[in-house]
Amino acid sequence: MTTNFNETTNNTTPSLFSQIMSQANNQEKKEADFEQSMNRGDGFFKLASHISEIKDEAQLEELNRNQMERERNLENRRRLNNNIKLNYGKSLKESITIDKSTYDSAQAFNPEATALDTYIKNLASENQLEQYFGLVCIRKLITLPEDPLIQEIIDKSVVFALVNTLDHKLPEFVYEAVTCICAITSGSSE
Repeated sequence: MTTNFNETTNNTTPSLFSQIMSQANNQEKKEADFEQSMNRGDGFFKLASHISEIKDEAQLEELNRNQMERERNLENRRRLNNNIKLNYGKSLKESITIDKSTYDSAQAFNPEATALDTYIKNLASENQLEQYFGLVCIRKLITLPEDPLIQEIIDKSVVFALVNTLDHKLPEFVYEAVTCICAITSGSSE
């Protein structure tokens, strides 16, 4: 009986040993294949051999994403601005969208330079009619034929409010803001 046990042990040992050896050889072969692929340039490490290349690619991707986002925002703004309904072939007065009496009173009003701060407060108001009144008064003060208040308007940081008004939904506001900005950029005779 002892011989049979030794014979069966000797028969299974070489097969188990050969399996372990073949697994070790397979592992060595995989490592050698991996090493060769890295040396050929198939692997990630050969493609990006320096960390600076990885940084440059990441920065470029970030710039592209930012540019795409800016273009998307610009397209959205253009789309929103195209929603302003205008009656082509009619004057602004014929196609006004605010209260006609407010429009007429604002156009007929003669503003005074001493009340500039009041007009600026009106422009910053929550009430649209007060905003429009303040905007018209500022436009009239900027476009005075003699001694326009351009520098005073710039010093009081009204230009930012005028630029923000360009995105307004009502065309009267946009018209007044564009007129003010044109007067500021063209300057005075001095």
